[in-house]
Amino acid sequence: MKEIFLPLITGPTISVCDKIEYREEEMRKKLTNDITLTSLANTHAEAYILKSPDGRKAKGQFFTPPEISNFMSGLFSLPKTSAIKISLLDPGAGAGILTAGFCNALLHKDYKKVTLHIDLYEKDVDVLPFLKKTVAACHLKFKDRGWTLTYKIINTDFILANINVAQSQMLLEANPAKDRYDFIVSNPPYFKLNANSPETLLLKDFTSGQPNIYVFFMIISMLLLKPKGQLVFITPRSFCSGLYHMKFRKWLIDHYSIENIHNFDSRKNVFYNEDVLQESIIIKVRNTKPFAPNQKVTVSQSNDSTFSDHTEGKFLYADIFHHADAFIKIPANKEELAISKILQKWNLTFQSLGMSVSTGPVVPFRAKQYLVNSADSKEKLTPLLWMHNIQGLDVRWPLDKAGKEKYISTSDQTRNILLPAKNYILLKRFTSKEQQRRLYAGVLLGSEVKSKYIGIENHLNYIHKKNGDIPADEAIGIAAFLNTSIVDCFFRSINGNTQVNAGDLRALPLPPLAKLQEIGRQVRLQKCLPGKALDILVARILDIPANLLHLKDDNEKDKTGDTDSKRLGAATCAAK
Repeated sequence: MKEIFLPLITGPTISVCDKIEYREEEMRKKLTNDITLTSLANTHAEAYILKSPDGRKAKGQFFTPPEISNFMSGLFSLPKTSAIKISLLDPGAGAGILTAGFCNALLHKDYKKVTLHIDLYEKDVDVLPFLKKTVAACHLKFKDRGWTLTYKIINTDFILANINVAQSQMLLEANPAKDRYDFIVSNPPYFKLNANSPETLLLKDFTSGQPNIYVFFMIISMLLLKPKGQLVFITPRSFCSGLYHMKFRKWLIDHYSIENIHNFDSRKNVFYNEDVLQESIIIKVRNTKPFAPNQKVTVSQSNDSTFSDHTEGKFLYADIFHHADAFIKIPANKEELAISKILQKWNLTFQSLGMSVSTGPVVPFRAKQYLVNSADSKEKLTPLLWMHNIQGLDVRWPLDKAGKEKYISTSDQTRNILLPAKNYILLKRFTSKEQQRRLYAGVLLGSEVKSKYIGIENHLNYIHKKNGDIPADEAIGIAAFLNTSIVDCFFRSINGNTQVNAGDLRALPLPPLAKLQEIGRQVRLQKCLPGKALDILVARILDIPANLLHLKDDNEKDKTGDTDSKRLGAATCAAK
């Protein structure tokens, strides 16, 4: 391991005293009353960005705004004694703004004596000069208060440098870490790891598939906490649901207490001028035995990193976690929680109804030579369905859209990616929190397809029965249920991706089958479209109080303007 040490200025300086004193005078000119440590660290981050504008995204670097740094440091419960001796780990330090925020929080306390040691890991050599400036400023502030600050900057890979901690955990051995920490704060890098990467292979007992590196930062950091130690991270929300991180969630919930979760409503206004499209959360974890179900977690919300509209509430620990998959739910308010409690009383799932949730098997770039846009082809053709074919509760085909072929050839080479024409419920796989709903479901009735097969593109999920067919009323009832604000509220609380994962749908609680069938029959009779009327209809049948609905005044309109396309689903059934 290569280590880079900043001078440990805890007493009289030795060989570099003059140089350090000169730096101190220069630093004092910058640290006026109007300049906090976090704002100074932010200027260092901006200077680094100007110097190295390219390549940060590939490294997963998204620097923390000062307001977020201050908010995160404010979540720590600092000791209440007059003299303290504590340690801090910043495992993905960047330009040091989170360390600056923690030091700033201490400086606003009336401690008589503080002894703080900080370990900062930073792999990027280009950012080290800016990190050194930030830590030196923190040291100077402490020195002026008569406090002691020692620090070590370690220029190496944080995960691989501490992997022995995780391996010992997997072997149920005692934690071998010499250094464990009272406090850990981080904005780790965000990028997916290859399934065969060293990190993934070494930490395979904690994750599955193709995980994101930020989760490994969380795992190693939690293992480096002292008993009762505290950790505050800002990360994507994606670990809260899905199969890739299920083992990690279960481990987290079984071994630690989650005390705070902060959710940002905006995806785009959390990191300044950064192309971050994932939903972000801030989470505080303490190394104590897990909370009891009747203990409370603080859940807060704000639109963006200014926290100008910050709200918070306390929720029972039992209300944050969902079923055996250990989903971490983040309800926005008491109404969402009430809906969640209603749904969790239901014990049906798609699996218990004999249905499966699968992802469309036609991957366009792999099947490109078999995709056809014109029916004039001499080949045998099968209709190909994309996300834009879902219109209201219907599936409409054909519809023109640039770059989206209408057919796939029917041949021995494509037979394994074609599906038999029968009843399906199709759902868009990619939606965002800014859209009116997260779930968009349409019914495809096999009787309306004039083909033996159907092609379903990979950006769609489909619900089906492996053996047999879903009756039309059930299919329409399920699609109508999925399109309501009732399900939307619940789904938003468990899913922070732009992706509608098949695993999340499989875990969705469903009402009694007779209720779904009745919804289907009423939708056919009343010809409801997603919107206010459908919400009221479904809520009445399911006995859900109307005051819990997020009603929209306008129903979804058919915006295709395509009179040549054919309805292959619910509207066709209703018209008969």
